[in-house]
Amino acid sequence: YRFSTKGLLLSSTTKIKNDILKSDDVSLIKLYGQWTDTKKELATYYSYTKDELAEQKIDLKKLELDANALEKMLSERSSSFSKSFVAIDINYEDAIAKIGIGEGAVEIVHYPYFENVLTQKMKYAALILTKGNAVKLVVLDNGNELDTKYYKSYKNSIRLKIADETSYKQFWKPIESSLIGLNKVYVSLDGVYNQLNLNTLRLEDGKYLIENRNLQILGNLSDLVKTNSAKRQSKSATLIGFPTYNSATIASLPGTAKEVSQIGSVLKSNQYLVNILMENEASENKIKAVKSPYILHIATHGYFKDDISATSSNVFGVQVEHAENNPLLRSGLLLAGASDEVNQNVFTTDDNGILTAYEALNLSLEETELVVLSACETGKGDIKSGEGVYGLQRAFTVAGTNQLIMSLWKVDDAATQALMSSFYNNWIVKKFTVDDAFRKAQLDLMKIYKDPYYWGAFVHVK
Repeated sequence: YRFSTKGLLLSSTTKIKNDILKSDDVSLIKLYGQWTDTKKELATYYSYTKDELAEQKIDLKKLELDANALEKMLSERSSSFSKSFVAIDINYEDAIAKIGIGEGAVEIVHYPYFENVLTQKMKYAALILTKGNAVKLVVLDNGNELDTKYYKSYKNSIRLKIADETSYKQFWKPIESSLIGLNKVYVSLDGVYNQLNLNTLRLEDGKYLIENRNLQILGNLSDLVKTNSAKRQSKSATLIGFPTYNSATIASLPGTAKEVSQIGSVLKSNQYLVNILMENEASENKIKAVKSPYILHIATHGYFKDDISATSSNVFGVQVEHAENNPLLRSGLLLAGASDEVNQNVFTTDDNGILTAYEALNLSLEETELVVLSACETGKGDIKSGEGVYGLQRAFTVAGTNQLIMSLWKVDDAATQALMSSFYNNWIVKKFTVDDAFRKAQLDLMKIYKDPYYWGAFVHVK
């Protein structure tokens, strides 16, 4: 059941998009274009006040209904739509068969406790798969406390750079006893676990989980069985960094210029065709024009606004009345020309300096292997149990990328530069897998920066 339903909306959206774009149905592709154009219009109008909408005679509600109607037509006409909701013919025995010796897998499930009726009490279950054994079940009864009290404690320990004596015991130790003797563990996250970097959990002997265990994050353990459609193995990369912002209050990021230049040198020396966009070239229009590079690396400021009730009338130009109900309008990346002036109507052009997650959904990344969001809080968003994080993470996944590296908290410029340089050297030059290259980069950075605030900000998700 979990294999069939986890991330169902995400996988269906991605599958339908790919089916349409790869079809020979010209009218269907045209309909898809109309839908994406309507969503682009909505992105523009979400920045307008009610008075501005009335003055220009824009019926926002009608436009939203039009977008929904087009989406429904696409769903009905797409041959993959009906297939996407058919139960996946995969079971846990298939997944166990793919797990190697010395490996295991953990599927975390966030759910409300049922006691005659659904209650407000949340629990977590960990379904643990290992070769040659029955599935084990570990239940964490204190789900509400994990979601609030203990997550807050984890965040404070990271932010204040103090030894965390609690998080490992609460979030991982109950699961750990079923993983003894395993070197590599695949983990599929749910609930608040999406906002933790499990590698940063401090063990009772003072070491960190990353030092004892090789964890690999998957969207769903059924991914162990599924074969991904072949990605184009082209050697192309688009690297974006050091945007020229249009506001003195947005801190410049000179370290990202060095980061992008160093990565570009590594890629070029390994015969990659590299497109570097910096300063005024690091613009929203340039990103929107990108067509499935093998690697897309974006180094800039990111944002996620999880509490906008106390803010002014808009969030980076999106009116609060729209943004408060849509996390894709509350997260994004700041690019060339970006301004944080609250009264600036930032969506009046196609190139306003702010790429929201809502806009990133329409990027063309169907054959992209890896997107690296080298920016603050790019992994944050609203959490939907069983569906993951609604924000930049979901947007770039829907856009088509196969793998994603992103951050969970505000990042240190120098530490990020060192991490990224090490990662690309491990991956491109030394030919490690993405998983192993990223893990080694974090372990190497730990030798320089002992605190997980520096080396543990980024996570890798497949």
